[in-house]
Amino acid sequence: QHYATDPYVETEAVRDAAGLIDVSALKIINISGKDSLAFLNKLLTADIAKIPAGRSMISSIVNDEGGLIDDVLVYVDGDGAFRLSHGGGALEEALPVVAEGFEVTFARDDDVHILSLQGPKALDILAPHTPMDLAALPYFGHGKTTLFGVPVSLARGGYSAERGYEVFCAAKDAVMLWDKILEAGKPFGAMPVSWDC
Repeated sequence: QHYATDPYVETEAVRDAAGLIDVSALKIINISGKDSLAFLNKLLTADIAKIPAGRSMISSIVNDEGGLIDDVLVYVDGDGAFRLSHGGGALEEALPVVAEGFEVTFARDDDVHILSLQGPKALDILAPHTPMDLAALPYFGHGKTTLFGVPVSLARGGYSAERGYEVFCAAKDAVMLWDKILEAGKPFGAMPVSWDC
């Protein structure tokens, strides 16, 4: 939740340079199956059919009275494959209820870690270390690639109101990637930042 550093210093780093935050507390649910699109359109308030492969969208899940029970970021991977990212709401309790009658599978991916580099220098820090053209990746765009030679999925987004990228990686690679990103970011003034920031 917080580091020994002043959260105002961390916030300044995100505004002027870059801050690296571990957002692995977000939960990732993999969705697949021939009815996955119809299932998601029943589950969520947005029309998921409007999202092309390689893009994502924020949506909501509501109860029968229309009250918000979770906010969800939907990643469209293509060919009936989707990923849902959510925090602490009731999405996972709703999945089996809504799935009745649909040919769909869903499972939490507990191996994924998410490292988010946020700030105006994020592009300069990451771009030399991936073959992906990060400069061309649109906001809410994502794709599979490598970073420092390790398989990852990179997404452009975040909660900071600055340019940022989220690195989705396997648990076994998370510590190495964390260290490599901070090492590459050191000349740019990057630092670890906390949820307090």
